Amino acid sequence: MSAPSRIGLLGGTFDPVHIAHLHIASCALKELGLDEVRFIPAGSPPHKPGRPISDASDRLRMVEIAISGADGFSVDPVDLRDDAPAYTSELLERIRDAEPDAELWFIIGGDSLAELHTWHRPERVIELARLAVAERPGWDIAEAMASSPVPGLRDRVDPFSSVPVNISATVIRERIAAGRPVDWLIPAEVIQFITDRGLYDQAGELP
Repeated sequence: MSAPSRIGLLGGTFDPVHIAHLHIASCALKELGLDEVRFIPAGSPPHKPGRPISDASDRLRMVEIAISGADGFSVDPVDLRDDAPAYTSELLERIRDAEPDAELWFIIGGDSLAELHTWHRPERVIELARLAVAERPGWDIAEAMASSPVPGLRDRVDPFSSVPVNISATVIRERIAAGRPVDWLIPAEVIQFITDRGLYDQAGELP
């Protein structure tokens, strides 16, 4: 009988996907011995109300282009369906129902770990998946676990190291809107897709 699949889940708007996403996914895959990291583009992120985001099909396609040919990476549109879950706990329930024997890790940064208690049903999140937490300067994972009001958190966290990449999708969108280069911040093929689709041509305005 084969061992259960070890699956890392990396959620985000990916608007656009960039090198920080790809680097963290690679580090989690290798350091935690995962079989796969799935990129999960968010439908309507509850933590970003009011901010327009690009069309789901464009964000999904950018991830597909970025990870094309990369061993151990895949993309799952589970959160983009009309009836898709809005919260991490609901997303994990859907994945757990579909793959009851898989071992799941939800990939986050140290800053998100410190805010876990503010999430919707955080106890359910760590019941359904372990947390793969990327170490980041200025965020003490041990302290965040010790001070968190979420019961049982300490036993559900697996830290992993990564090189801090101080870049955000907001900065990338602003640079594209201003006509500034974003080479090496996102894969060249994704840049071409953005150009062809006319994404982010005007700062703050998304198609």
